[in-house]
Formats: sequence, structure tokens, C-alpha cells
Amino acid sequence: MADLLERSIRADIALDWALPSAPLRVEVDPVQLELAVLNLVVNARDAMPEGGRIRIAVRQEETPDGPLAVLEITDTGGGMPPEVAARAFEPFFTTKPHGKGTGLGLSMVYGFARQSGGNATISSAPRRGTVVRVSLPVSGQAPEPEAVPDAAEAAPSGPVRLLVVEDNALVLMATVEGLTQEGFEVETADHGAAALEILEQDTAFDVIVTDVVMPYGVSGIDLARRVQERWPGIRVLLISGYSPESLSGLKADAAVLPKPFTPDQLAARVRALLRTTKAA
Repeated sequence: MADLLERSIRADIALDWALPSAPLRVEVDPVQLELAVLNLVVNARDAMPEGGRIRIAVRQEETPDGPLAVLEITDTGGGMPPEVAARAFEPFFTTKPHGKGTGLGLSMVYGFARQSGGNATISSAPRRGTVVRVSLPVSGQAPEPEAVPDAAEAAPSGPVRLLVVEDNALVLMATVEGLTQEGFEVETADHGAAALEILEQDTAFDVIVTDVVMPYGVSGIDLARRVQERWPGIRVLLISGYSPESLSGLKADAAVLPKPFTPDQLAARVRALLRTTKAA
């Protein structure tokens, strides 16, 4: 994640790493873990308007219940008084100005940690910075070997252009990062109406990847219907927390990838759509 995190902070902030020589294995959803780290680094950045340092550290901690992998994000910002730190994990609680934060970032981190069998805590004090610790059980399971793509997938006939539509900036960054690493050319829009404006000027996209729930009156379902009507040659992939079955009756000619998913699962789904298009 180093490149993504470096691009997410400012030039007046240094990013330090303190990682063990060998990886610590944990059984978690990798996309949720990456989003948790990204959320914590962005929060740390916003807590240091005049610059500073962010330290990302990982260590193993022994407990009576077994070993834990402890991820610590430390900043040198202004810190929080006890009454604010006590509420920091609450959904929609934020000290940022209106329009600068949803108050969901830290609650998402806490929810991810708890759902993964671990915990998240905050240590902070005014003028002494903040440390967020995410503790996850160390797993004795060996990771499954990565599947080797077949020749058809490994050697695409040409660059594949995607339009990714997502109103959550953190999710958008993570999605674009993963798709770019998979070799796709990616353009972005932060809501459905903006995507339609792009398509009015540029229709040379192979697939549109869009969230379902978006602001400004154009949902992913609406976008899929518009694309089907005006640009039927472009495939649409809906990403949603809803099940594919619950979306099947909405009369949108689109495939569905349920959340959560990994970057390679998203890339594989896009390639499968393209193969289906070519076969048809």
C-alpha cells in the first residue's frame, strides 16, 4: 500500500514504517484491511494541518488467548481530549468541519476489527498526538496458493478502459489502485450524474464499474439503465452490499459483484464480463 498511502498524504508529512521481518498471518478480508489502514492514515493527515509524521508499525503481542498482530497508526497531531477520544469510534461522530468528514471512518475500522475477531483502541491527548491500535488474532492457517491466470487472461488483446463510479473517495482510491495494478486503464466519476457527463463526451469504455447507492438522483441502477438505452455496447458491473438476487428485478442489464470483494476478484469479474461480450 506504500504508493497509495504516499499519494494520500501531503508533502509536509513524513510516512515512517516499522514492520517485522516476517509477515504475521491474519484471516481477514484484505479490501477491508486496506480501507482501514487508508482511513487511519487519512485521519492522521487531517489531524496535522501544519505537517508532521505518521508511523505505521506492526508487531506481535502475546496474550492469554493467543498471539495478536497489532497494527499501530501514530500521528504527531494535536490529539484529542478524553471526552472526544471516548466517542471517536461512534458512527457519524466527527470533529471535522461540515462537509469534511462523514464520521464513519473510525467506526468502520472498529467494526472491521471486531468482525475479524479482534479489537481497535485509541490513545490520545491534547498536543501529544494519537495512536490507533488494531489488534487481530494471528492465524496458524497457511494462505492458499494464488491461482495462475490462463493464457487468455494473461495476454489481453489490448488495453481495457474502465469507468469507475463511486462517491466514497477512500473506496474509489482503493478500487482504482487495485484495477490499475491489474493492468486496466481507469477513469473515475464520483457520482452517477458525473459519469453520464463523461459518457456524453467519451464512450470508449469497455466496462463501467459502479456502486449502487449514490447521491444526486442517479443511482447505479439508473446509470445502468441509461447506458443500456444509449450505449448498449458498454457492459455495466454493479458493486453492492445487496445480494444479486435482490437486484435482479430492477430491470437493469448489469452484472452484480457483491461486497466485500478483493481487487483480484473485481478484476476477474471484469474480465469474465469481457469474455461474455466477445462470445456473444
